[in-house]
Formats: sequence, structure tokens, C-alpha cells
Amino acid sequence: MNRFIVSLILILVGSCMVSSQLGKRMSDEKGREAINNFLSRIQGAQTGQIISIDDGAVVQAFPFDRFYVLSYRRYPVAPALPESLAYNNLLVVHADEKVEFIRDPSALEAFFRSQLRPVTAELQARHSVKAWLRLSQEFQQDGFFQFSTPESGLLVVTERGVMRASGKAEVGSDYGNSGEIFISLSFNPAGRLTDERNSDLDDFDLWSGIRKRRLRDW
Repeated sequence: MNRFIVSLILILVGSCMVSSQLGKRMSDEKGREAINNFLSRIQGAQTGQIISIDDGAVVQAFPFDRFYVLSYRRYPVAPALPESLAYNNLLVVHADEKVEFIRDPSALEAFFRSQLRPVTAELQARHSVKAWLRLSQEFQQDGFFQFSTPESGLLVVTERGVMRASGKAEVGSDYGNSGEIFISLSFNPAGRLTDERNSDLDDFDLWSGIRKRRLRDW
């Protein structure tokens, strides 16, 4: 009987420890370690720079995940990369230290749908929009764009129980750059992203200045 009680206590303590670990945001050091372990299985992936994304809105929207950019220099000469990698790669390390690639806006939408906590308040909606804009800009980033998200450009409107939040990330004029990324997210009364799709989900119109390259999704 005593042995049974001791075993039960050990199981409960172990479960509490696991739950505590999964409910806590890991350190940047742990996150980078997980990324390096993940990249060690991809030949030729180790030459990139790992950059942490620690913006407040991203942390508020996904408090238990860590986001990183795996970036490879494109100028003056772009290196050859493994087929599975781009020059800018968005990765997330979950609380259980599993690493996930987010390859494009469609994958980012799927991530938001599965991982974003219910959004029922205006402040949460603002954080969600700003988090999307911060993360999605990495799909267009070539090392020269400087983005900012003005608070004045954030709008949250609730109508018939559906909360719609929108905003934009503007490009600074350095190097002759210009343009913006626009996002509109809709949440149902339960705080989940709706299935409603429209052209405003993730639009961008960017001009890369001295690199003479236009990126457009309109």
C-alpha cells in the first residue's frame, strides 16, 4: 500500500513538472539549441544567421513559443542552399522544443488557426494583427527592408458578433525602398479566426529601391 502511494505521488509530481515545463516560455539559449539540433540534420544549412524575434506583440500572441529567422546573405553573391531552405526562413520552437518551419503566408495562416489563443478583446486583436505583420514580413525580407507598424493604422471593429482587426506594416524609405504589407483578420464570437477569406488576408506591395525589384500581391 505504501509503495502504491509513493508511486502515485511520483507520477503526480512528474506530471506537474511536465505541465509546468510545457506552460513556460523557454530561454533564448534553449531555443537556439533546438534550432541548431534541427539544422544539423540538413546538410549545408549551418552557415545561416539565426535571429530571434522578440517583439512584444508576438510574445503576447504566442507566449509559449519562440520565433526565429534563419537568414542567408544574398548580396553581393547568394550562396547555393539546400532545396528545403529559402534565403529567409521563419521557424518556431514550441514549448516541447519541437521546431516547425513556417514557409509562406498560407502556412502562417494555418499556424495562427491552430495555435492562436481565442481573441475576444480589442487589445488581443491588436496584438494578433501586429504579430502577423511582424512574422509575415520575413517572407519578403531581403536584408534591406525596414518595417514599422504605426498604431494609427490599426483598426478593430465589431459587427454582428464578428470582430475584424486590420493593420499595415510600412516600409522605410532607406535605399529607395517603399510600400506596405496589409492584413485583415476576422474573429467569430468564440474568438477563433473565421473561415471567411478575402483579398485582404495578406496583401503586399513593395519596391526594393536600389535593388530594382518590385514585389506585389495585389
